[in-house]
Amino acid sequence: MEATVGGIAAGLVAKKIVPFEQVAKQAKIINIEYNNAESDLALVDLVLVTGDFIGSRAIWDVSNLQEGIFAIAESATVGLSSIAATLQTVKQNEDAAIHVIMGEGNTTVRAPIAPGTYETIPVKEYKRINLEEKVTMKGPGVLAFDGERDRVLQEDETIVVSVSKKRSLGYKYS
Repeated sequence: MEATVGGIAAGLVAKKIVPFEQVAKQAKIINIEYNNAESDLALVDLVLVTGDFIGSRAIWDVSNLQEGIFAIAESATVGLSSIAATLQTVKQNEDAAIHVIMGEGNTTVRAPIAPGTYETIPVKEYKRINLEEKVTMKGPGVLAFDGERDRVLQEDETIVVSVSKKRSLGYKYS
């Protein structure tokens, strides 16, 4: 989009001449609720990996993958979401996500987890989930938000995860 046109469009929304909801595409978000009432979010995927420290944030050892929620799983992607995409496609505009539990089972996938790097990942089970459907994940492990390890879950610590299109973090556009 040309910058002047973008500026005009932003001005029309800011002055409430054009409703925000009419022109803005609302993306899915992955909502994470912790035991202590804290919350967090991811945009594409949330994956629980084995371990108790963050270290280098990127995930290179796929044998540590335990479980994931994938809001977007499209075949043309590279990264952890490509694991889910090999099982079932969920487009950005679909009102769904995929919950994948990694581990020995009846399925293995070969997915591009990094540029030029394909890995074979065993999948125990997977399920398409609806928006607002809640999934509980249990530690111990490290949570990776959109491919980057970021938070340690202690033994017996649980989180509740859901995917929505609700605005988050208190942002109000009215």
